[in-house]
Amino acid sequence: MMQRFRHHLVLTVLPAVLLAGEGWTQPSSDTTPALRHDSDATSAWVAEHENTRARKDAMFLDADQSPLLPEDRGAFSGLVYYDLDERFRIHGQLHRYARMRQVSIPDTKGTQMFVERIGRFHFQWDGKPFWLEVMGSTRDNDLSVYFTDQTNGITTYPAGRYAPVRQTEDGSYLIDFNNAYSPYCAYNPEYICPLPPAQNRLSFHIEAGEVISGPDLAH
Repeated sequence: MMQRFRHHLVLTVLPAVLLAGEGWTQPSSDTTPALRHDSDATSAWVAEHENTRARKDAMFLDADQSPLLPEDRGAFSGLVYYDLDERFRIHGQLHRYARMRQVSIPDTKGTQMFVERIGRFHFQWDGKPFWLEVMGSTRDNDLSVYFTDQTNGITTYPAGRYAPVRQTEDGSYLIDFNNAYSPYCAYNPEYICPLPPAQNRLSFHIEAGEVISGPDLAH
């Protein structure tokens, strides 16, 4: 039976850990990729990511809601990620649209899917301004971006990845691309996944988050 993909499914099952160390200042994009281990906040951030990834691996391997095909579970040894990198922990401002509405975007089956459009996440990278369209639900403030970047089809899922958006204590918003993940259709062709809108095509490499490994099961 064809399953209808819920764009926030992974976030619902395993909430991405983004809140540790929210008071940090975002490092500039030309800092070294190596993590600083000289603070409790950094250590907590690393530990939270490791814990979340371990729980997600367990869910993929054993849970009823795992997207893996039955024949792929035996060879599954865990999801693969880029090394954690503070540069990709990006603060910005969410400019919400005055009127929230459902919009139609393409999906991986060549049809259209309706999602709720929330606003635009404005940020800077390497001194240049960028923005991403934010989708999600105003009911539970479950916000995400569907995006592509220059790693797609090379080290990450060709159709793009998703990343959660969270509000911080100072009122700004945060995308930690270390939490970027492949949609379920990367593992199982029965899932139908929304594709990133054209305006969410980033012109630089997001070398953070989930890396595609093994055969591309859907495409």
